Amino acid sequence: MVRLLVVTNFEPDDSAPQRGRWVRDQVDEVRRRGIDVDVFSFPPGAGEYIPATRRLRSLLRRERFDLVHAHYGLPGWCARLAGARPLIVTFHGTDVRHGVVGPLSRRLAWRVDLVAAVSRALFAPEDGRPGLPAVPCCPARGRVSRSDSTPAGATSSSPPTPPVPRSVTTAPPRWRRPAGPSC
Repeated sequence: MVRLLVVTNFEPDDSAPQRGRWVRDQVDEVRRRGIDVDVFSFPPGAGEYIPATRRLRSLLRRERFDLVHAHYGLPGWCARLAGARPLIVTFHGTDVRHGVVGPLSRRLAWRVDLVAAVSRALFAPEDGRPGLPAVPCCPARGRVSRSDSTPAGATSSSPPTPPVPRSVTTAPPRWRRPAGPSC
């Protein structure tokens, strides 16, 4: 069975029942489809990212996940720095357009295995602020292999890794990954 870890700092609670509801809905739907999903959640706030990264690193050393999916750029950085692989990050908007967080999110996009966005508009500039970069996903850059979905550097004795769904990217067609093994 495929095992997925979702990383987020946006979850509903009594004080804000609407916060991160879409993450919870997605987790519920993926579970309904038979995928084993764990959620690593931590409270929002600047002082929470470093402790969350340490806890996540510890979790990733103890347990094996086939895929890690982070929501928003800063939780994506936590997952990346904790060593999560393969890593998908879904960007939701404020993490791309914010004056401080935006540059960090755009830098992260070059360091993950797959970039997803809730809207194609997040790849385009808006009001003088840049959008997400058009990042190709290819084996030549150490990404997931097209033939067997084994991460670059894995050995034949490594447990198989399930394929990463490429359809979640929402980049405009002119920015899609080029076909073939060379990027």
